Amino acid sequence: MFSRRLSCVCHSLTRTVRIACKPFSSNSEYVDGPLATYQALVKAGKIVKDDRQISILHRLQRLHDELKHRPPFVPPPAESIPPTPINSFFKQFFGEKDTEPSPNSPAKSPAIKGVYLYGTPGCGKTFLMDMFYASAPVEAKRRVHFNEFMLNVHDRIHKMKLDGGDYRAKFDPIPPLSSALSTEAQLLCFDEFQVTDIADAMILRRLFTGLFDNGVVIVATSNRPPKDLYLNGLQRHLFLPFIDLLIERCDPIDVDSDTDYRYGGTRGLKTFFKGCGAASSKQLDEVFFHLTGKHFGAPVTIDVMQGRKLHVPAAHKHVARFHFNDLCAKPLGAADYIAIAKNFHSVIISDVPKLNMDTRNELRRFITMIDEFYQHKVKVTMSAKEEPKYLFTGEGQFDEVFAWDRCVSRLTEMQTQEYHQTLHELQKPSTTVTSAIV
Repeated sequence: MFSRRLSCVCHSLTRTVRIACKPFSSNSEYVDGPLATYQALVKAGKIVKDDRQISILHRLQRLHDELKHRPPFVPPPAESIPPTPINSFFKQFFGEKDTEPSPNSPAKSPAIKGVYLYGTPGCGKTFLMDMFYASAPVEAKRRVHFNEFMLNVHDRIHKMKLDGGDYRAKFDPIPPLSSALSTEAQLLCFDEFQVTDIADAMILRRLFTGLFDNGVVIVATSNRPPKDLYLNGLQRHLFLPFIDLLIERCDPIDVDSDTDYRYGGTRGLKTFFKGCGAASSKQLDEVFFHLTGKHFGAPVTIDVMQGRKLHVPAAHKHVARFHFNDLCAKPLGAADYIAIAKNFHSVIISDVPKLNMDTRNELRRFITMIDEFYQHKVKVTMSAKEEPKYLFTGEGQFDEVFAWDRCVSRLTEMQTQEYHQTLHELQKPSTTVTSAIV
């Protein structure tokens, strides 16, 4: 068993589990929610009982019940919140507070504390969050990878600047943006909460303060405890108030387990070839032919965001082929990898070298790329100098060192039959996808 397959099973069972059932360590009965779903999965033989997971599910069940009985709360529309004057924006940015709140500030919702699940890769935190999300009694809810959420935030800020003319020169866009986000979702579930970008770090406190003030509840997963977010980042002292806010509004829970659920999958098709050069290139040719029925693809260009485009060296039938340097030696970011993931259900990558802290930029891009491909269920085939766990050598208190464990875990899971049986959006018959290939 491993978390990706369990999440799919969990979602299907959640629609049918509406009977009263007792959690393993309590006499209380639950008619729905994550504990009911978990017990159904155990009874069906889909998962094995884990006492640590059950204890965490009790906290998520409590949150489920609090949301179920919360009185309706409708945040004010963005238009009703006057933009914050620029002098107030600078005060907030540098940690100062206005002497008096704005008389038009939105009313605060009764506070419900969220949950922040952290632990090493494969400990089951995403599985637990997905189980909670699937049964959460909230109509306006959203489950999203944190990288993708922040890209959307920056894109919306960019559009506000374009649409507003001199708006950005006079006002702070964060309050109306947080209000709009609150209207769209009163429950936000973030997978892989991490902060590595100073542009993200500098706006998170103001953005999340607005979300919390508008009654939004946050549930998140992360490889790091809150106190280690943005560790060694530029101007981190300006980020520390956000950590205090996060701990105040979300209960941090360590999910670490002795079991790595991602390593339990069945070995599937050969998708990882050790070695670089002509021999492995021929093997990748065969994979490309198997997937497309054509030896050589043609170059294409895809849309990214904010008018940017990305060149793909070879593609055919939603299968793309790249050299490592095309993806990680160029200044690409999460937005580029998301665009690739949305346009191609299979990606072939050749000649991945050994990585270290001297190639930190390439390493960071490779980790981000695998994160996004994994989130979008892209099937990856690659040739590399070493097996995944030996591709990177490095140590120290750096984000990349911690993130590499997650990357290896995902690369391992991506080689299993269970992962290859999950459907990419382009492979779902009931889903219409508009391609951005030009």
